[in-house]
Amino acid sequence: MDADVIIIGGGFGGLSTAALLASNGVGVLLLEREEVLGGRARSIEKEGFVVDNGLHTNRFASAGPAAAVLRNVGQSLEFVKEEGSISYIYHKGKLIKRPSSAQEFTTTELLSQQGREEMLKVLLQLLQENPDEWYSRTLLEFISKLTQNEEAKEFFRLIGFFIIAPGIEETSAGEVLYFIQQTQKASSAIATPVGGAKQIIDKLAAVVEKKGKVRKGCQVAQIIVEEGKATGVKAGREIFTSKAVIYTPPVYQPAASSAPSQE
Repeated sequence: MDADVIIIGGGFGGLSTAALLASNGVGVLLLEREEVLGGRARSIEKEGFVVDNGLHTNRFASAGPAAAVLRNVGQSLEFVKEEGSISYIYHKGKLIKRPSSAQEFTTTELLSQQGREEMLKVLLQLLQENPDEWYSRTLLEFISKLTQNEEAKEFFRLIGFFIIAPGIEETSAGEVLYFIQQTQKASSAIATPVGGAKQIIDKLAAVVEKKGKVRKGCQVAQIIVEEGKATGVKAGREIFTSKAVIYTPPVYQPAASSAPSQE
């Protein structure tokens, strides 16, 4: 099968790339090794409910990147109206209200008084640092220069998961700095899409399939390279050819563990 562009990986990154290309008339073939799309944010339906395996929230709501991608491909993203609603975190065997304001951060039950003081010390510094100086360093490095309090570190593990996904040992400090600083300007820092991640995944997949094709349960073993240029892939006994190949590896696990080889 021929395609203009082959995209390996059907998570948010691969789906977004494929949808943007397809909406501009590019013939795309998206190959996903799992039987469901969405990567770590894939969804399942159980007893009438949609259960997301990844994050339920999106940065900056309608002003964020997910909504922007959907607008660019002629779609919209509908969010849950959260006025008067309360979100909880299940932590150490109990439900605790998720802090969403400066006042709530100072009183959250997620931390002891000392832990809150150390956490706030880090947060205040996060607001002052230049993100550009921290993109290549980890969130753990940033926190460790200010505190060794384990409660504060555990709290930022949770914050880091909400914002970018990996643990503080891998999360870019610059990415977290940028997000925290932008929340001071945004009308809404995070929001929950109606139906969770499934809404985003389904809409992106529908756009891709108007101009291209999505193949699930298709694991790429090799990227074919000829004269320094990727010209296709091998998946099982099948060979797919293309003018270009885009590989979108998982965010939260080492890319080498599932990366196709080159031939």
